[in-house]
Amino acid sequence: MDNSFFSDFIGPFPDVLWEPAFLTPAHHAELLEFCLDGIQWQTKMASWGGRLVEFPRQLAWFGDVPYAYSGILHQPVAMPAPLKAVRQRIEAYLCDHGVPTDLNSVLLNRYRSGNDSIGMHSDDETQLGPQPVIASISLGDSRTFVFEHRRPACGTRTRSQGARSW
Repeated sequence: MDNSFFSDFIGPFPDVLWEPAFLTPAHHAELLEFCLDGIQWQTKMASWGGRLVEFPRQLAWFGDVPYAYSGILHQPVAMPAPLKAVRQRIEAYLCDHGVPTDLNSVLLNRYRSGNDSIGMHSDDETQLGPQPVIASISLGDSRTFVFEHRRPACGTRTRSQGARSW
């Protein structure tokens, strides 16, 4: 199976693996239930245009170190066992595809409705290192996942990231 997002992308592009059935239906249901019922979701505020606005999604951070972006600081919180298990599965998948890595944290985003979102961003905070490995799993409804090159002439890729995909 060709799981490259960027086989026809113009110019330099990131290494992206896409696995549309990463979770079994049973594991997906179990993990979704855990996230809905077992996570203490937070609603964060940020300063935009001189006023405080609510982030258009709920957040939960799990990791050994603090994480800061967009004026938000997440304090270290121990990772629950179900998230550790998914992290280990992702690490094994990456290793099998020639990308050995140790993922050290999880940022959960809960999109409560079609009105919740996340804007274009780069995941380029210095604390992530020069070439961070980012894994994204979609639970529940499908969402559109957009990659946009920093040089507009190089193009944009959009993929519907359905439930269970990674």
